[in-house]
Amino acid sequence: NDYYYNYSGSGSSSSRSRSRSYSGLQTGTAYTYVYTMGWDTKGTTYISIDHKLRLPETLKDVENNRTVDTDNIEKIKISKVTYDGPINTYDKAQTFLERHPSTFLYTWDRDWEATSYVKSTLATIRYNHVTFDYSYSKSYKTVSEAKNEGFRVIWTADYVDQQCTNGFNVNGRVNLCNYGIVYRVEWTFQYYV
Repeated sequence: NDYYYNYSGSGSSSSRSRSRSYSGLQTGTAYTYVYTMGWDTKGTTYISIDHKLRLPETLKDVENNRTVDTDNIEKIKISKVTYDGPINTYDKAQTFLERHPSTFLYTWDRDWEATSYVKSTLATIRYNHVTFDYSYSKSYKTVSEAKNEGFRVIWTADYVDQQCTNGFNVNGRVNLCNYGIVYRVEWTFQYYV
């Protein structure tokens, strides 16, 4: 599916977690929220988005209420990915655009913004139709590896609950919808305190 334009962004939030300490090495848990979107022909029912998350600059160890600069982390992995909601409002689409540069290892076509991000072009995908494959990112990486390789996540939707109201045209393609979701990433990392 090389015709997809796959873009994402992230923010952060906090939740409960577990941590343990041994020999000065602390294991922490943090959460970020990823806004991800692609486009395809209106009426499409199968979407697959393959992308790489950038290592965040800081992470909040929620158990210890400590913000950690990721340059000081020994190793890090993705331990869980869960659906958080559809991108089906103008505000969520704008959040996607604003957060994208700090989240992914690639950029996007800025000419796309003016033509495509209005509410009428947004489809809705619900949680019961989304699956995630993050097997590539479940093993620990050093900070250097994480910065160079990123963290691969693939999300797939096998059904679109509601198509967009108005299709748009871009790059020679016509009658397109924007398909997007928000998902939560649980990070597990180790650092010295």
